[in-house]
Amino acid sequence: MTKRFADMSPTSLRDELESDAVPDVNALIQDKTSPLALLLGTCASVLSDLKLRSTSSIDDAIEKEKRERSVVVQGLPESSAVKASDKIG
Repeated sequence: MTKRFADMSPTSLRDELESDAVPDVNALIQDKTSPLALLLGTCASVLSDLKLRSTSSIDDAIEKEKRERSVVVQGLPESSAVKASDKIG
């Protein structure tokens, strides 16, 4: 039966990872043609793409919310006051 890391206690996981039975991941990644290196490269690319999409989606949602709650009044001069409380008077 294969051990699943998610089912292991932190101590057991540490012991398993520190044992000699676990291959040297750094060596596997340095070989750019290894399946692990290719998979990690693909994962990094997908995560980067998702980050760009989610960031732009969040920015769009924030801008939409600002537009929905904003009121534009034409014909009135814009206040030059810095503090919001000074703009009221």
